[in-house]
Amino acid sequence: MTKLPRISGRQCRRALEREGFYFKRQEGSHIILRRDEPFAQLVVPDQ
Repeated sequence: MTKLPRISGRQCRRALEREGFYFKRQEGSHIILRRDEPFAQLVVPDQ
């Protein structure tokens, strides 16, 4: 099994926003992203 490349939280956020997620809120160093259709919510550490 091959290893996935390491990316930063900001790079992950940009990739998810291109796929339809949007910034909902931030709690400390964690960014909460949401998509409405179909519903999904993710937490991404911003480090």
